[in-house]
Amino acid sequence: DEIETPLVPRLVKHRRFRAVFISRLHPKKGLDNLLSAWAGLAKEKSDWELIIAGPDEGGYAATVDQLMQKLNLTDSVRRVGKISHESKVKLLKSADLFVLPSYSEGFTSAILEAMAAALPVVATRECNFAQLFQQGGGWECDATHTSLTDALRLALTASETERHQRGSSGRQLLEREYTWDHVCHRLLQACASYCNQ
Repeated sequence: DEIETPLVPRLVKHRRFRAVFISRLHPKKGLDNLLSAWAGLAKEKSDWELIIAGPDEGGYAATVDQLMQKLNLTDSVRRVGKISHESKVKLLKSADLFVLPSYSEGFTSAILEAMAAALPVVATRECNFAQLFQQGGGWECDATHTSLTDALRLALTASETERHQRGSSGRQLLEREYTWDHVCHRLLQACASYCNQ
């Protein structure tokens, strides 16, 4: 099902901060690591919630739901299923942090969408977006429980000013390197270089 509400209601009315995971639900996306790390941080950072959005793939959503129950995360984590593009934009605008803890990725548009929303990012090195973190756009980590927990702790305890600055750095990188004009220019340069060999 798709959520069409402007914003996903906060799990607790006083809760101020929101982290989001938006991607298909598949074992390679690292949700087992994310939920385990979140469980370790939930008590010390009770002013945060995690929203998991994305289509189920191969029935993995049931595994995610079971792990949420096992780790007692129903008070701080919500899975909302597949969402429309409009709802995705609104969810990103409502967030304070984007998380993608994948074990393996090619080139992921999910991180570009987070950058477009000026969100700071926590992602694994396996997401292959080193340039974002070199520019200060978030916190990069290994695809392990300990490394992800450490990166999340840094993100959740950072000041709002720092998170805003990191999100702005990601947005600026997107505007410099990932607009269609820039991509087409690089493609034309590559073609010209190949043809001149």
